[in-house]
Amino acid sequence: MKRFLKLFFASAIPFALVMFAIALSYNPWQRALPLALIFALLFGASFAQLITFIVYRRQKKNGEKPDSIIQQRRYHCALDAETLMARLKENLTTRLDGRIVRQSGSDSLHATVGRSAKSLGEIIDIEIIRHNGALQVTLCSKPKELITLIDFGKNRANIEQLIGDIPLTPVEEE
Repeated sequence: MKRFLKLFFASAIPFALVMFAIALSYNPWQRALPLALIFALLFGASFAQLITFIVYRRQKKNGEKPDSIIQQRRYHCALDAETLMARLKENLTTRLDGRIVRQSGSDSLHATVGRSAKSLGEIIDIEIIRHNGALQVTLCSKPKELITLIDFGKNRANIEQLIGDIPLTPVEEE
């Protein structure tokens, strides 16, 4: 998000000044200013989206973990699978006001969270597996709409609210 905003402002402000100077030569300033701002917003957003997409593709191609609005975290848990899933479902419905769409046994869950001022809604996936004898839970929060470039920290907040007070230990990435 920080990269997107920096690119947006770095491209929109100079473009607005250039457009204002051009529009001012043909129009009074009262008409040139809104025209320049509209074109700057359109150009700044388009330019920032293009550069963000190029950086994402480059990171993916080089085998780096791309910056993404999709939040996926893995945790170890000392609780049993049924208790863990029950507490996660409770947090999902009470803290996030989520709706369970599909549940596969006691080890997998697919849910949605409705629209808010920050987003058009999210999809939350929960998967519980046994790994080396320990219980491991994978939590994933991603936007419903794939065109979302900025989530304003909503998916990270979803994961944090979903965890709540459940005793989980983050898994070290290898």
